[in-house]
Amino acid sequence: MKPIEGMETTPMGMPLMAGAWIGLLSWALTKEEIVESFKAETGYDIMDVLNSRGINRAIDEATGHTKAAAIAWADYVTRNLWGEEEAVA
Repeated sequence: MKPIEGMETTPMGMPLMAGAWIGLLSWALTKEEIVESFKAETGYDIMDVLNSRGINRAIDEATGHTKAAAIAWADYVTRNLWGEEEAVA
């Protein structure tokens, strides 16, 4: 499975695991302690990014903030919850 462009980590395994990995990324959003730990470690408020609307969303998209937060979230969940990871060279 190819990593999201810009990710530091990538989940290992068969391409069929992509659905499970995406499910893990989504499930982790429902766990307040994971979201808060991510915010403390990275400074990104992933829920704020996901819930932004209107001009705030446009600004986040234009500045790359949304993409940076999404990449950080994917790396964080992969590193801390997926189990195995492989550093991308």
